[in-house]
Amino acid sequence: MIAKPRLAWYVLAYLGLMAAIALLTPWRHVDWYVAGKLSPPPPLASNIVFLGLTSPAAIAESELANYRERLSSLLRLIASGQYGRPMVLLLDIRIRSSQTGLEQLTQAIKAVQDGGTKVYAAVDPFQPGTTEFNPDYMVLNEHAQSLYQDVLDGSGHTLMQWLWQTAKYDAYLDIGDGVSIPAVAIKISEDFFQYPVVSSQRSIVIQVGPREDFLQQAYRFEAGTLSRLADTSGKPAKPDLNGKLLIVGNPQEKPPAEFPEELKRPGPELLAWALSARISRSTAELKVEPWLLVAYTLGLSGLACFLARFLYLRSPALRSRYPSLAPLAGGALALLGLIFVVWFLRSLNFIYPMVTLVAAGIVAASVMTALYLKRRLQWALFHAERIESTGDYDVFISYSRTEPEHIAWVAANVVEPLRTQARKPDGSPLKVFFDKESIRLGDDWPTRVAHDVNSSRVFVPIYSRDYFSKPVCKYEMEQALKMYVMLKNLIVPVMRSQEPIAIPNAYDGINYIDAIREPEFAKRLVERVSQAIAEVELRAVV
Repeated sequence: MIAKPRLAWYVLAYLGLMAAIALLTPWRHVDWYVAGKLSPPPPLASNIVFLGLTSPAAIAESELANYRERLSSLLRLIASGQYGRPMVLLLDIRIRSSQTGLEQLTQAIKAVQDGGTKVYAAVDPFQPGTTEFNPDYMVLNEHAQSLYQDVLDGSGHTLMQWLWQTAKYDAYLDIGDGVSIPAVAIKISEDFFQYPVVSSQRSIVIQVGPREDFLQQAYRFEAGTLSRLADTSGKPAKPDLNGKLLIVGNPQEKPPAEFPEELKRPGPELLAWALSARISRSTAELKVEPWLLVAYTLGLSGLACFLARFLYLRSPALRSRYPSLAPLAGGALALLGLIFVVWFLRSLNFIYPMVTLVAAGIVAASVMTALYLKRRLQWALFHAERIESTGDYDVFISYSRTEPEHIAWVAANVVEPLRTQARKPDGSPLKVFFDKESIRLGDDWPTRVAHDVNSSRVFVPIYSRDYFSKPVCKYEMEQALKMYVMLKNLIVPVMRSQEPIAIPNAYDGINYIDAIREPEFAKRLVERVSQAIAEVELRAVV
């Protein structure tokens, strides 16, 4: 016994599968890759220069004096104008409130400013020892508040997420109590390039270009001289800093993420690409709201199911022979819909990168729909074999629907004579099943056809050249043959093919009426069908 499938169980299975997928992390990596491909990088802006000052990951108090002495020496070299005067100096450094070397560092910064250069610095918004933001970060993280407030020209956060050549950062970081910190790249682009963000709550995504591009504009400061960062020999170099946007930071700083080493880039390098993207106006705003993810996943999954059902109901061949193709086609169309949504948002300068979970939802919905339809077809066929003949139709017409001319011929030369000339023993006209008129959109096709074939007293197949190659015709013929073996109907074939056709052995013993060679075949058909109706009714009485 095959139980009728319950749609609710398949919906619950889909939701459970999606919950399991959502808990996995690899799909997020793919989304990063997609985001990067949607926002290809231009070359690194030529007016960006990086000066590396090597330092430990965490500078202890005992090392602070030496570090600040080296940093002050670098700033005095910049202030001298020996290499030109930069437009902006960005210190990718959190300047602590410790008094060790702070005064000489402050004087060095002022010396740079005296040359007309604006100086910015990074801030650390985290609560010490945690990954939680705190509005009192200036005090808790021991920032040199007087320096930030009275000396520097601006500050901002440099927090970035990074994977697969792509970086993302918040334009404005909301840290609570109504306090928000701009990304330093946003702060500088607003102050110097008149390029503000549209919304302070949106994230910015960029694709990071080749490391070689960055190294061409990157230098190292050691022992009072500058050399190219990529040149391990330490050969002195003379970069042109005039009018440039100069970044000073640790060239060995890596983002704290569990990614393969070859995918990591130093934080200042990511910052350089972020500034370059703002200068070239190639950034796009990232749409990653959770409600959009849920809406797209459920909406496009539902669209896949709807399209699958529509194709399943409209295509007899898919229903009878290849029921799984309808869900696959519906899923493919829904995936095209996802591609269109991503493309449309990108044309508006928005990036929607969270495509993996949505695509997984579409595939899961298509698979569940295929399983449901397959199970329902099995149930329908099992159920159809047990349907007793109720006399709903007297005659069932089975024919190939490939050519319009053939459909018209069947309607005029088979259906019409049977309806107007053939009669039951009581003199009433015959009720003829002709699927061009008898199946409505929305009917469960396999069950409906199986029922109507089984309930018909006479089955009239029209043997055309392609009849036995059509899955729908085969399905109808198989259903009729079951009833024929049980003596519950009669089969009256009509041959309409000038070329010889191979009739399967199961039907070869059933005599047919030749519509090609018999001029009055319609009259003979009417007589044969009328006789068959009477014979089937007689069997029922006996």
